[in-house]
Amino acid sequence: MIPSSTSKLTPNNMHLDIIERDKTYQVKADLPGAKKEDIKVTLNDKTNVLTLSATKSDELSQDTDTYKRRERYFGSVSRSIRLPKDSNLQAIECGYENGVLS
Repeated sequence: MIPSSTSKLTPNNMHLDIIERDKTYQVKADLPGAKKEDIKVTLNDKTNVLTLSATKSDELSQDTDTYKRRERYFGSVSRSIRLPKDSNLQAIECGYENGVLS
């Protein structure tokens, strides 16, 4: 069983869901505004750790506007998940659609 996360959710954290099904797990991670080429998924097959990371650049840094409030964020986010020992690592699939990495 994959342990649940107790990390504090902030704008710079990657929010994710882990769904357990009959014989599979599905991970969904919110990455709004991230470009597909800026997302990296790695797997350490010795430790069964799946790492999801993304970088979002500050496209507004060249702006000459004066901001009164700026809540959209940029930078890097990363989350690691330890998969169960009996996981079939060769069966892992990824997809990215509408800001959600599955």
